[in-house]
Amino acid sequence: MSDPDCAEHQGSTKAHGGAEPARRSRNGFRRSGGVTEANLAPGGPAAGKDDDSPEALTAPEMLFVETLAAGESLADAAKAAGVSYRTARRWKGRPEIASAIRERTTEALALGRAVLASGMARAARGLVAMADGTAPAESPRVSACRAVVEGAVSLAEMEELEARLSELEARLESRDKEPKE
Repeated sequence: MSDPDCAEHQGSTKAHGGAEPARRSRNGFRRSGGVTEANLAPGGPAAGKDDDSPEALTAPEMLFVETLAAGESLADAAKAAGVSYRTARRWKGRPEIASAIRERTTEALALGRAVLASGMARAARGLVAMADGTAPAESPRVSACRAVVEGAVSLAEMEELEARLSELEARLESRDKEPKE
């Protein structure tokens, strides 16, 4: 008579003389022989999906990805996913997780770019109104308007550099594929 989730069942079950039952991993999923319920769930990695797709990640892995993409530290992402820092380091190196982090970061940047673009015109009008005296030039408002304008300009410059870099990479790749004499 024992609790299957007790500490004795987290490791060997020799103390109870029985076959090894399904155990719970650190993140709470039941496991037996290294296969987790999350992996066997519809849409999980064992469901035959492309391993590079975000759908192939488990719930804790997706939480890990979302936390890192939100700008949190690796330690914070590990804690949020319920895994050790060492596991988090290993996860971050996996191609499918690295790809999901890049994808989420790109989505977040696109959203930020859209928000800054929509606010840039208002911020610029606010700065002009404060500069010509039609609106009070309150320090917090001036700082906020300036930050929005500078952020939007920086993002635009970064996009331009990214486009130029992509073009150069494409040229180099096509040049490498050309037959050599």
